[in-house]
Amino acid sequence: MSKLQFGKPATAAAPKAAPAPTPVVEAQATVVAEAPAPKKATPRAAKPAEVAPVAAPTPAPTTALAAPASSAIGIEGELDQRDIRLPRFNTVNPTSKLCTEQDFPAGAIVFEKEVTLFEKGADQLDTVVLRLKKVFQQKLPFDSEERPQVFDSSAEVEANGGTIKYSKEAEEDGRFYQSVAHIVLAVRAPNDLPAEEVYCFSYEHGGANWAVGVITVAGSSYTSFAVPVINKAYGALKATGLAGGLWGVSTEKRSNDKNTWYVPVAKFASVLTDADDLAFFRDLASVYSLDLNAHSDEE
Repeated sequence: MSKLQFGKPATAAAPKAAPAPTPVVEAQATVVAEAPAPKKATPRAAKPAEVAPVAAPTPAPTTALAAPASSAIGIEGELDQRDIRLPRFNTVNPTSKLCTEQDFPAGAIVFEKEVTLFEKGADQLDTVVLRLKKVFQQKLPFDSEERPQVFDSSAEVEANGGTIKYSKEAEEDGRFYQSVAHIVLAVRAPNDLPAEEVYCFSYEHGGANWAVGVITVAGSSYTSFAVPVINKAYGALKATGLAGGLWGVSTEKRSNDKNTWYVPVAKFASVLTDADDLAFFRDLASVYSLDLNAHSDEE
């Protein structure tokens, strides 16, 4: 029996199958909030997803599904990143279309632009970070129609005339590249999730239902979310890997002289100690991978 304790599970959740048979799914590398999607960086050789006992904060991307889809789910033929996209978690900001056009409250975290998972004042979300990929992305004006370029390393940035050292001049010239992280998360269904929305949480474990998706963070969001995860990967989670850590996720308000916005915040809770729990999340981590050389015209 699992010893994983996140509080009471969503009562409307129905048990579902474990993730073992699921094919590898590719994630789209899009920009945080309402920014345009980035250009391709130079593609690298594809490698199969692996789960190692030591944390690997920068997993090797894959570019296609590992095997043809099973006809057991009603689909036949070989699929790739053009066919399957990992669902996304988004933080709602006052100027985003999620707030101004879809009426989601500022400061909320939503799933697939449809389901509200967190609102200001609510309990933090129970999550497990499965994978994290850091890249360097060109910083362009918010309303720019040009797609920012993306590179995997600072050496590539410099070779293309850019810099990762911030200056106002470098940003105005389009030469500044900021740190961006694409993070695959497993999120437990909130206790108060409406029964008609539990279907989004398709994995069952420890008496709770879980959804898997990707969140993209940059700027102050990178500092509040990615930095704590990376530090734990080399510390408390060094022996287990990222999939061995429990996190609480919420949002916090940030502001300057011109704007107010919200950032997702990750706070470390504990290390998984139960073998069944660790095996479950490691299995999920092996199922999902990030293909950062595939992009979409959609946010």
